[in-house]
Amino acid sequence: LSGKDPERDIYEKPWHVDYYNLDRAKRLYKLSMQHNIPMPHLALRFPMENPMISTTLVGFENTKELRQDTEFAFKPLPEKVNQEMKRIAFG
Repeated sequence: LSGKDPERDIYEKPWHVDYYNLDRAKRLYKLSMQHNIPMPHLALRFPMENPMISTTLVGFENTKELRQDTEFAFKPLPEKVNQEMKRIAFG
């Protein structure tokens, strides 16, 4: 869930492709594009919205990512997007 289009990413790094989850990645990417929500926001909020997950570890490459992810952590997704994300993830 890097924020890149999964269709294009599989050709750049074919050895990283998990074909089992590729369809889900494509659907999540489409959801993020439809609602103008960055993929990292979806990726960070997913475990935070799941009561079965008690800890979320996040790594930062630079201070820009630190600020961005901190903002995402405190900015809940619209309920419609949250529900669709869960439906995609859990089938």
